[in-house]
Amino acid sequence: MLARAASLGLNERDARNGVKLWCRGQRYWSCLIEGNVRVDLNGANAGVVTAAEAEYGTSQEKTRLARRREQIAETLTVNRVDRQSTLQRHTNLT
Repeated sequence: MLARAASLGLNERDARNGVKLWCRGQRYWSCLIEGNVRVDLNGANAGVVTAAEAEYGTSQEKTRLARRREQIAETLTVNRVDRQSTLQRHTNLT
């Protein structure tokens, strides 16, 4: 992988970050379906997704979505508190 990255002008850190980004994404986990062909970084056939791998992919995607929902809920809570605080300050000024 690193030789291929170098040929594309990427340093090791950027190549590793790119793989991490892909493997954390929804499309990666949703493609892990039992029986689907696995493809390596060069686009060559790398085997078939097993039932265990598919189950793990489903689990990882559910975990990722739950974390994202929590982040959104926290952001909404912080925004609501900020708006209430701002409203309170403006109310006290008048």
